[in-house]
Amino acid sequence: MVGITAAFHCLVRHNCTDFSGGIIKEWIEIIKDGTYYHCQQEGDRLNLAKAFMKRVNADQIDFDKEYDVFENNVKEYEEFLLTKEEDYTKETFLKLINFYEKMWNLAYTAVDSMDAIDVLDENKKEQYSKWIFKVRKRAELVYKRGETEFLPKYLKWFAENISPEYTAEELNYLVFTEMEDFIKHNKPLPSKEELHKRSRYFFIRHTFPDKIEYCSGEEAKKIMDEKEFFKEEDYSNVKEIKGRIAYQGKIQGEVCLVQSRTDIKKFKEGYILVSQMTDPNYLPIMEKASAFVTDEGGALCHAAIVAREMKKPCIIGTKIATKVLKDGDLVEVDADNGVVRKLE
Repeated sequence: MVGITAAFHCLVRHNCTDFSGGIIKEWIEIIKDGTYYHCQQEGDRLNLAKAFMKRVNADQIDFDKEYDVFENNVKEYEEFLLTKEEDYTKETFLKLINFYEKMWNLAYTAVDSMDAIDVLDENKKEQYSKWIFKVRKRAELVYKRGETEFLPKYLKWFAENISPEYTAEELNYLVFTEMEDFIKHNKPLPSKEELHKRSRYFFIRHTFPDKIEYCSGEEAKKIMDEKEFFKEEDYSNVKEIKGRIAYQGKIQGEVCLVQSRTDIKKFKEGYILVSQMTDPNYLPIMEKASAFVTDEGGALCHAAIVAREMKKPCIIGTKIATKVLKDGDLVEVDADNGVVRKLE
């Protein structure tokens, strides 16, 4: 969490706007009962992609130059991730944040821009597609490994060597600005009681330009209830789900719902993977899966790229697959038409 808040905060800063040509007005992060969620103001994501495409149309993006800078940053980042724990200092965390700031603009643009490909001039589409696909492959690394490999080790080191009154798990519920203030200005960290409240309910709102607000416990729960973030809908009668085709094909099989990494262990050969989205941690079960279905995602999302590489039917952007389907449901994934059908 402490790293993710830093990564997403980059999107509401001027340097992201200057690079993309558009604005992310608001980004919200939520923790409910230990599970992390994020959302943003409707339309922001596509508007940012469209704005970037307009810059490409105007020949304001030098593909080779931008990629070379990005590639050099990624290589430095890869070296940084290999830092040995005995070489950690408090300031090591600040280096991670600095890498996020340097790489996140192009990395994030690569995730969504293909969803606005129609904005692009016809004579630029082929070159752009090849370029952004190459960027997207490298962008997979930008914060995934930082969050899954580096930060757990760093927080463990931090708890053992800097603040032994905390556990690494507790420190994960910090906001990045709190860690920055502790390191740079020796400001106290939030209490253990506060961090435990955050593990139950935590609401964070980033707004342009460069503003961050957050609250925890009952105050956070009240906001979640008022905004109906977790309002339950009745999907019991839904028999058909529509989404976007990421890779064609048609297959029938049994659903395995994977909502978090803890669900990975229940996955078996031939299951149909249904998830909000996928990331590199899901690769072992994606090898076993017969098809993928996700709530979120665009043309260059992780599930779409892997589906094309593995040549497996894939439907993305269904919005409701994880709400409609449950473990053991027999379904047909018709990725020729972008439809998932529940079978009797």
